[in-house]
Amino acid sequence: MHAFNIGPTDIESFNKDQKPLLRERVNIILLLGCLLVPFFGWIDYLLFRDLFSRFMTYRLIASLSCLVLYVFNRKWNLGFKSSYLGISGYYIVGLVIIKMITDTGGYSTSYYAGLNLIFLGFCTVLPLSSKILAFHCLVLYATYLCSVLFFNPLDRLPLFIGNNMFVLSTLIIALVASLVNHRLRFKEYKLRSELHQTQQKLKKYSESLENSVRESEEKYRHVVDYANDAIFILQDRVIKFPNPKAREILGYTEDELAGISFMDIVFGEDRGWILEKYRQMRNGEISASIAPFRITNKSGDILWVDMNPVPIRWNGREATLHLIRDITERKKLETELFQAQKMEAIGTLAGGIAHDFNNLLQVISGYLQLILLNKSPEDPDAYALGQIDKASQRASELTKQLLVYGRKVESELKPIDLNQVILRVSSLLERVIPKMILMDMHLAPDLIKVSADPTQLEQIIMNLVVNARDAMPKGGRIIIETRNFTMDADFCEKHVDVTPGDYALLTISDTGKGMAQGTLERIFDPFYTTKEKGKGTGLGLAIVFSIVKSHRGTVLCHSKPHIGATFEIYLPAADLATPYEKATGKTEESLQGNRETILFVDDDRDLLKLTQTMLETYNYRTLSAKNGEEALEKFKIKRDIISLVILDLNMPGMGGARCLEELLVIDPEVKVIIATGYLDEGQKDDLLRAGALAYVAKPYRFQTMLREIERLLG
Repeated sequence: MHAFNIGPTDIESFNKDQKPLLRERVNIILLLGCLLVPFFGWIDYLLFRDLFSRFMTYRLIASLSCLVLYVFNRKWNLGFKSSYLGISGYYIVGLVIIKMITDTGGYSTSYYAGLNLIFLGFCTVLPLSSKILAFHCLVLYATYLCSVLFFNPLDRLPLFIGNNMFVLSTLIIALVASLVNHRLRFKEYKLRSELHQTQQKLKKYSESLENSVRESEEKYRHVVDYANDAIFILQDRVIKFPNPKAREILGYTEDELAGISFMDIVFGEDRGWILEKYRQMRNGEISASIAPFRITNKSGDILWVDMNPVPIRWNGREATLHLIRDITERKKLETELFQAQKMEAIGTLAGGIAHDFNNLLQVISGYLQLILLNKSPEDPDAYALGQIDKASQRASELTKQLLVYGRKVESELKPIDLNQVILRVSSLLERVIPKMILMDMHLAPDLIKVSADPTQLEQIIMNLVVNARDAMPKGGRIIIETRNFTMDADFCEKHVDVTPGDYALLTISDTGKGMAQGTLERIFDPFYTTKEKGKGTGLGLAIVFSIVKSHRGTVLCHSKPHIGATFEIYLPAADLATPYEKATGKTEESLQGNRETILFVDDDRDLLKLTQTMLETYNYRTLSAKNGEEALEKFKIKRDIISLVILDLNMPGMGGARCLEELLVIDPEVKVIIATGYLDEGQKDDLLRAGALAYVAKPYRFQTMLREIERLLG
């Protein structure tokens, strides 16, 4: 939305700009009062024939008063003061209506409709500020209310209240309409002012350019020929005098352009509103630059451009000087940046949900594990409890998947051979790809290893191949290729969040129906899908985008209607010097403790009780604390007997990270396991560097936590 800085000068200029409109509107409201007030006299004859003469006298007085005010306003140009005439007419007619209301019973009269018309006409016709309108409306309403209450006996109160609710509702609606109208007129004035200023700048530029042509043809050609923007003149819808940059962007020679209408170059979906902009410019309604739009060059490529058209005279006839800048790369960067921002927003939402949800899953899963410890496989309840436990684990995986969308969970990266991942997943692909679709693989034998999570890479490949399959219901080809790629600084400048270096490039192409430009710009949006309802969630490509970004890579898509789509995934080379540790399995017996004391810190009371039961079941003593402050107090008193601390991060008060710092100040040798739902990128490493010895993600299996405890306690 366009934002304006409003100052006293703007308001003064706006009021000055509105003077002609105000005078015209005052004339309208006075004419309405002059004509409509006596016209509705026939209602008096039908409803109150005995009062007809008196009411017509009232009406004629009001009508003649409005006529006098109208003549006065037409004869003298009073500027803003003409509003006083309109307000005077409003009060004259309003008081006549109030008099007729009191004369016909006040509480149950049908002349409330006249009062509504007065409010509606006053608020919607006069272009005054809402404060002025509200003040005069309230004055007239108060006058009416006092008159009825004073001159009429209290009679038929419910009907009176109902009528007043109707009048007040009408008044509020009219005031709201006037407020919206006033703001719209102010915004329209600001836009016209800014456009006028821009137009003046462009006209000055055009005049300066024409002067320079007259002064020196050689200098002019030097400027135009070496300009970084396309410059040409449009006359009779044909491009004339295109500079080299214009010929480069459009792909046509000067002779070819002479036989092509400019609108044939404009992308089809944008032609309608571009023609409308030209019409408005010719009529003097707008000037200055036209919002970015698309063109199609000779090669069929769709380019985004900014355009500044300036009306000029060329060879004695009307023409338009155009300056066009190719902003295709900028639009791509904006799209990538916007996509990253959207995924960050989803990550923030996912993180907020994950903490509480993982605590609930931890309690459910934990108690199930405790119950199953005491159940034999032959127990009638063992199967049902096992199924519930499996469901809780699937819920945990769903939470982790949601965090992957938002890049709120770190991928388990290790050096892997991308070709091996593709070959391993190819057997699964054969089950989902129908026989009328051929799948070709061209895998580089010297492909460098990448630092990646193999499970997530398999998910990328599956998602892209399934999408390619759905784009070819009548058959086609899917091509999977890998090769080495060196990303230079020039490539990085054109894309967001990538750094120069060696990459492995995975390309997945299909020969399907392809995508239009509008679809291509939104394919990585979460929940956006072109599939029929019920046949797609819109999360497949969103998670591909998130996984690639979590691997410090980038993903690009190229597609045109009817010629298929190509996805390029760039993954950085692995640092082969980085060690990769594999977790070692432990037997159930080795997980038993030796009565060591463990301090467990978490703000969830159910989780505190569960963990206490779990640890005591495995021969540990426990202390619990519901926040960081309580944990520090207990640690200071019993630090000699506490062997280890299990610490949550997201707690009220000082929080887990601050509590860790304070624990290390008290005892630099304290052993701490961080147990939380998720960590932002880099936060895990910060906590481990700060002094934490391990991290376990919620919801965890008892065996996972017990193995970490056993490892740290030896």
